[in-house]
Amino acid sequence: MRKTLSMIAGVAAIAMILPTLASAEPTWEKKEGSPDMPFNFAASPEKAALLEGSSEEERSRVLNGTIAADGAWPWQVALMRVDVERDLLSQFCGGSMIQNDWVLTAAHCVVEQRQDGYYIIDPAKTRIMVGTNRISNEGDFVEVENIIVNENYDPNGFDNDIALIKLARAPNANFKTITIPTGEYADILERPNTETIVTGWGRTEAGTPSRELREGHIEIIDRNICNAALLAGPMKAAAGYFQQAANALALSGSDANALWDEMIGRVPVPLTENMICSGTPEGPRGACDGDSGGPLVIGVGEGKYIQAGIVSWGLASTDGVGCNRDAKFSAYTRTGNYADWVLTKLGYK
Repeated sequence: MRKTLSMIAGVAAIAMILPTLASAEPTWEKKEGSPDMPFNFAASPEKAALLEGSSEEERSRVLNGTIAADGAWPWQVALMRVDVERDLLSQFCGGSMIQNDWVLTAAHCVVEQRQDGYYIIDPAKTRIMVGTNRISNEGDFVEVENIIVNENYDPNGFDNDIALIKLARAPNANFKTITIPTGEYADILERPNTETIVTGWGRTEAGTPSRELREGHIEIIDRNICNAALLAGPMKAAAGYFQQAANALALSGSDANALWDEMIGRVPVPLTENMICSGTPEGPRGACDGDSGGPLVIGVGEGKYIQAGIVSWGLASTDGVGCNRDAKFSAYTRTGNYADWVLTKLGYK
């Protein structure tokens, strides 16, 4: 466990330390249709209902993943609520140890949703479970001193979905740290078909969380392919309405095509350049609810790994239980884009 953070440099980003204690006003307003937050789901009646009556066998089928070996992925941590018993109810996100007293996670993992908007969660309400692959009373539960969220993050979406958690002390448990790449090194690593590994305790195909840490082996997919797949349905629907409007307005074919191209050019892509797309052609395999904030790693030889991504978002199932069983991929925050930001917040720049 080294104190220095190696192999981190790269693209500059600017961030600020946002208030970590409850405040009179929300940090962000909540817009209609915005996502719910993992912190709120933890210890909720809805999560309790999912767990009630589910068997250990059901909880083991995590998107075709397998149980991680004891001691594997020793940088993996779990974010736990302190207002409920230390069990599957209290776990709401994952994270990774990047220093002896620093955890890297997703920004949406450290945001609480209230009626009047979104707030940074109170550090006193959270503990970080370190040193075990099983959600239990094992390992060390470390208090949180501070939470840092990228200033460009907005919980009404998922861009810039990255945060740092400062621990009150170094964990009294066996763990290792993991590094993130520079932007330039990330360009080399993130080639299509490159194997990646995602780990976490998230929801399974049955819709219930896993007590044992699971791992899923998936592949980098070209971001443009993922965006095209996500936009295919909406564009097809829009094309029908657009054609009706063009006919009603008696637009020429060339004018209609020009307007269509201009409109399509203004459509925001689901996966921005700050995100990685990873999955499998056969699907589904990868991250689900509860895995958020955890690491997506790539092997770099001799049994070593580097953290290329942070579990960010994916497609929900149509029945609202667990993840979309037909989804071929999920989105991950591209850590290479935030190397300088991390170094700055850790005091190295």
